[in-house]
Amino acid sequence: MKELVIYIDSCYINTNKENIRDCVDSINNNIGITDYAYYILVQDEEIKKLYESLLGDKIFSIKVLESDTWWANNFNMFVDDCKDHFNRLLMTHDDLTIDTNGFYNIYLREIQNIPEDELGFVGFSNTYYAENGVLTSNSMREGISTDRLLSNYNTCEIYECNTRDVNNLDWPKETCVVWAVFHMLSIISFKNIVKIYPLTPLCNWAALADEDFNLEAMLSGMDNLWIPHVTYTHPLRRKPGYGGPHRAHDTVKHNFSEKWGITWGCDNYTDDDVKSLLNNYPDTRIHKFATRKTSDYISAKEYYKNGGHDGWEH
Repeated sequence: MKELVIYIDSCYINTNKENIRDCVDSINNNIGITDYAYYILVQDEEIKKLYESLLGDKIFSIKVLESDTWWANNFNMFVDDCKDHFNRLLMTHDDLTIDTNGFYNIYLREIQNIPEDELGFVGFSNTYYAENGVLTSNSMREGISTDRLLSNYNTCEIYECNTRDVNNLDWPKETCVVWAVFHMLSIISFKNIVKIYPLTPLCNWAALADEDFNLEAMLSGMDNLWIPHVTYTHPLRRKPGYGGPHRAHDTVKHNFSEKWGITWGCDNYTDDDVKSLLNNYPDTRIHKFATRKTSDYISAKEYYKNGGHDGWEH
């Protein structure tokens, strides 16, 4: 069984040859291990040939999809195909670069003292916005935190942006426990992903897939982590029209709200939503976030040293 499979779904509007080259080069140059392979989905032969030329025998599987399919369905197919062949999966967009050398070994070091059954999604720091002078937090989702309504792009004050100063951001100093990891780049074991998949198809793209899946992980006895000292840059070379009608915002919000019995008002949980989640899922890992700001970082080292969820006072 191989250690790691890297999942890339290049079937959408922002697919760009330059992005793909930069993405896979950054992974291959910085991953720090050799025991890995790729699982690639594309929608035309030209992109397939590009991946083959870049990756060669590092490809475990590459498939050309004949028609548009929903992102969640693609991901579920990937899990079915790979769960018996790899220990862990790394999912990544094709329009980012991973910028930290030896990042996978850093990941292994940071999780070594965490009970395997309790480890959900692990994510990293997207430094794109800070490097471009934009005050936006785009590494972790804010969930039911007390400052959750301060996350919009114009007045972002969550996580590292709580300083309100893009030149003096408050990045966490060490790995911490978080509500949810953005899906652009994350790692989870196959042992744990099979506990919570199939991923619910909310719409024809990946919107709220991370919120949905990370919530499922917490309700299945796992914690999600942020390793801040592994960094990546996203997005790369965004196409004109990106974020257009194909992204079906209304559809995904409706389906997410229906599944979880909430309203998702103002693109986030309302106060009534928070009460509903806490009442419907008592004594779960979601509760510790309800009385904290996003910037009240929960040190993973201290959290697990004190017994993890079982030792958490709430």
